[in-house]
Amino acid sequence: MNEKIEFNIDGFDRMYKVTRKIFADNLLAIFVHGSLFDGTFGQLSDFDIVIVTKKMTDDVLERDLFAQKMKKNLSQLWTDNPFSFDFFTEKELFTSAENGHPFVRSILRKGSPVYDPKALFSLAKYRLRNGMSKSMKNQMYKNLIFLARARYNAAKKLYLDNELNNLSLTEANSALILLVRAKLIKKNKNIYKGELYQFFLREYKDKLDVKTERLIWKYGLHANQIVSRLNEPHVDIPLQNSSSNHLKISNFKYTKKLLDLYDLIVPL
Repeated sequence: MNEKIEFNIDGFDRMYKVTRKIFADNLLAIFVHGSLFDGTFGQLSDFDIVIVTKKMTDDVLERDLFAQKMKKNLSQLWTDNPFSFDFFTEKELFTSAENGHPFVRSILRKGSPVYDPKALFSLAKYRLRNGMSKSMKNQMYKNLIFLARARYNAAKKLYLDNELNNLSLTEANSALILLVRAKLIKKNKNIYKGELYQFFLREYKDKLDVKTERLIWKYGLHANQIVSRLNEPHVDIPLQNSSSNHLKISNFKYTKKLLDLYDLIVPL
């Protein structure tokens, strides 16, 4: 069984204590995965956190909102807040491992528990399936499409209401990313490896015209970088604090172009 990892990093201990306080007896385990274990972790990297609970809402949108609230809560304690959260119940963790969920496979192969009194990490790893089952692939596709459409509708409403703020750009960018992930899942590809847009363009090169491909690079990739800087101030603090760049980032054309790209990719 993996031993508990000790991080001598300011803020991580606060995340651990806040998580324990929020979930109380509902908390079963906390895992860390991602760049910390694949050799790419650096000063500007964030911590990818998985929280395992006894029970959790089945609504994927509510979970997504809860993850954002967790980040906001921690931002009040630590302005750099380099954390990203995902949630599983114990049953979901084991079912996902047995069905070869690529995200869970990545967690169990390139991650470690930091709090795991029931040794769920080792038990799930023992049940891990190498390939992804058909039922798992279909469920992931449905979940991603549902989330993508919800984000698209939110972005479009903000756009039509002339609410050209950071939220409209963030929602449009998220919608496009989720749609791209869904398309790759359909092709049974590991969507948690490499640069997502580059991976998508390579896999769909025979279905993309030159104009669409250029639009993805010009607006999709660029907007993704912009949103990352807005949502993760530890990545680029000068940009986060710059009012002139802040207004420039809330540009009308990026929201509109991302919505147009979404409509172009849907029928692929």
